[in-house]
Amino acid sequence: MVLRALLSALVFILSQHTHALERLELATEPFPPYFSNTLYQHGWMAHLVSEAFRSQNIVVRIHFTQWSRALRGTKKGKYSAVLGAYKTTARQQDFVFSAALAKAHSGFFRHAKSNRDFTGDLALVAQDPIAVGRDYGEEQLLINYGGIDYVELPNLSKALQLLERRRISWVLGPQEVGEHIIRELALSEHLMFDSPALSENTLHLAFARQHPLSHYHLKAFRSGMQSLLKQGRVADILAQHPLPLPQQQAVLSLLKQHYLNTGAPE
Repeated sequence: MVLRALLSALVFILSQHTHALERLELATEPFPPYFSNTLYQHGWMAHLVSEAFRSQNIVVRIHFTQWSRALRGTKKGKYSAVLGAYKTTARQQDFVFSAALAKAHSGFFRHAKSNRDFTGDLALVAQDPIAVGRDYGEEQLLINYGGIDYVELPNLSKALQLLERRRISWVLGPQEVGEHIIRELALSEHLMFDSPALSENTLHLAFARQHPLSHYHLKAFRSGMQSLLKQGRVADILAQHPLPLPQQQAVLSLLKQHYLNTGAPE
């Protein structure tokens, strides 16, 4: 009886140890202030995602690369999920998505010395050189309008640097990220976001449909986020980042809506 009890305890300890060592590989592109390899804990969203999985005994490692490579690598099984993806109709063919984690507002950046103001009418920019980040998702706005020509660049940072040199007239991208990059590169006197924003997008974890553990990890993540919210840890995590209090409250409200409200859309 004693031997059987010892064996049972050993099996339990080994199973717990194996579970604790589970690793999840995420891929993304630096997308500050949401996540970046230069930010504390890789940014507030990465911090929340990591802690949500950790509560389920899953350790996350984030690989920062170009966005198009992150999408491609996840589809091929190199990574388990993409961090911070927009949920588009085209992407839903290849990915299953978590509930929303944040919002981003897409629109045009221009050179501060340009005498062109964007008023919300895409016809005003239809003949101008426009750049977008490769596979970001914003390009669908231009396609839907009627096939406005644009050039894809590896990332938003490169696009904004070309805009600063006036090699292009407009950059279409997320306001929050672009403004962070402009401050980081000290380009504030040269570049500006030109209101109004054209669209509001939500950011998600995107798991490859063909990955055998996608639905398991998706369920584990939701359980982890619910646990963080119920324990009040989300507010504590957000407070560790340079996020203005109104934005912290907006993020907390969004997460409660999508993870604690069972009637909220995914």
